[in-house]
Amino acid sequence: MLGWIKREALTEIKDADNWQDLHQVLARHGLEIKERGNGFVLVANNGVAVKASSVDRSLSKGNLTQRLGAFVPSEHSAKSSQQNAKQYQPRPLQNRMDTSMLYARYQQEQIDSAKQRSSQWAILRQNRNQLIDRAKREAKLKRNIIKSIQAGRLAKKALYATAHQQFKTTIEVIKNNYQKACQHARAKHSRMGWLDWLAFEAKLGNAEALAVLRSRRVGQFKGNQITTKQSNAGFSTDGHFKDSLVESITKIGTVTYKAGSTTIRDDGKRLIVLPDTSRDALVDVLQVAMKKYGSHLAINGTESFRLEIAQVAAQNQMRITFDDKPLEQYRQQLMKQHRVNKVQSAGQKRPTTSITTRRSF
Repeated sequence: MLGWIKREALTEIKDADNWQDLHQVLARHGLEIKERGNGFVLVANNGVAVKASSVDRSLSKGNLTQRLGAFVPSEHSAKSSQQNAKQYQPRPLQNRMDTSMLYARYQQEQIDSAKQRSSQWAILRQNRNQLIDRAKREAKLKRNIIKSIQAGRLAKKALYATAHQQFKTTIEVIKNNYQKACQHARAKHSRMGWLDWLAFEAKLGNAEALAVLRSRRVGQFKGNQITTKQSNAGFSTDGHFKDSLVESITKIGTVTYKAGSTTIRDDGKRLIVLPDTSRDALVDVLQVAMKKYGSHLAINGTESFRLEIAQVAAQNQMRITFDDKPLEQYRQQLMKQHRVNKVQSAGQKRPTTSITTRRSF
């Protein structure tokens, strides 16, 4: 929606000289501006809303009120505006993959979820009303009983007050339980955004959804990473992780999962290594990289990170090689030094044995 507003309406919005003109521009595009919190939101007539300042900084509350004066709400809603107005129609962002089948399934699931939510709310309302009616009948019965008993006026007054307090408490409990049940139903059947749904599906093991998320990435990753230069290294969707260990999946398809006690971040093309990762954790990351990419790895990032990776590989005698020649030479040098130190250490620890010679006569 942000992109659609920028393409279709932003120029006209910026040209508006007063609130009435702005409301007319927005209405022609099926939009409405509303105050929300400390700012403004732009709302399409299908209910989708975005922060106005996210579209352009000139649409922040401070900038708009400075330019147009104090906010004046529109007299007409977007739904009652011109029928020939442009309308925002939600569609997935265009990328290199055909998402039509996935998006159709997503839309159908959202429709089904809305129906289930409405149905469950109707049942909850009916149960609430039945409980309230029963509480009213019980309260009326108590009043009739109090009315029929032989007691003084003050005693009856106290009984009526007790019965009324019990009725109020019962009604309060019924309403609180109803609110909690509604919140649970709302959370269980809430509408999900397209990218949230893809991430949810990917966490369930949907490789196609994960591939769509990863296809949205743009630009070159510049952090510390372990990957491979082999030609068959593309977006990996089969994964080298178990679904039960997945902690999260971002909206660009970076999967966070556990390998032993170490958290692994895998975006399909590389393993991302955070700064200040311990050496023990680097061992786990390298083992995962070997399972995923094989024994020939490419190490990218800061020079200190690259050297530390070589040191960890040599120290743990891991059977891997590096694509970068100077780094591979450094690893081999460390391996040789490690073998020399091992031999020297073994020689120092070897016990001395006395050799006796026997004379032959």
